[in-house]
Amino acid sequence: MTKPVRFVIISHTTMGEIDVTTVTKQETAVEEIKRSSNFLRGSLSEELDSDVASVSNDAEQLLKFHGIYSRTTETFVASAPSITRNSTTSS
Repeated sequence: MTKPVRFVIISHTTMGEIDVTTVTKQETAVEEIKRSSNFLRGSLSEELDSDVASVSNDAEQLLKFHGIYSRTTETFVASAPSITRNSTTSS
């Protein structure tokens, strides 16, 4: 369940005054995953320890936040360079 997030923006005007603006917006699905992830841990330890080759969507979002990006098998196969063998016959 997303909740509203309140931002306070403080800026200086050209006349040297301080302008304070408050903005409220709904948090995104990714922000909600981060907020409810136990300090960005989530279930990463359990999911990476399992024998399953993939992780949940929430775990994937947390991995992205930590700078780790997953590749699906289809993407990996499609982007892999083709391997050719040179056949030589000896006479």
